[in-house]
Amino acid sequence: MTTLEQISALTQPHHPDDWTELDTAAVDTARVLAADAVQKVGNGHPGTAMSLAPLAYT
Repeated sequence: MTTLEQISALTQPHHPDDWTELDTAAVDTARVLAADAVQKVGNGHPGTAMSLAPLAYT
């Protein structure tokens, strides 16, 4: 396996087998809302909330 293939494998999204486009849209919406909430408060960093959105969804 080449370095490019290894990097590509590591950066692929990991989803359950039955994951649909609706699931992706729901998680993306949660990410946007998390970032918006942090922006509205004016304090904090949205990274954790955005990265854990799939966990909260499942």
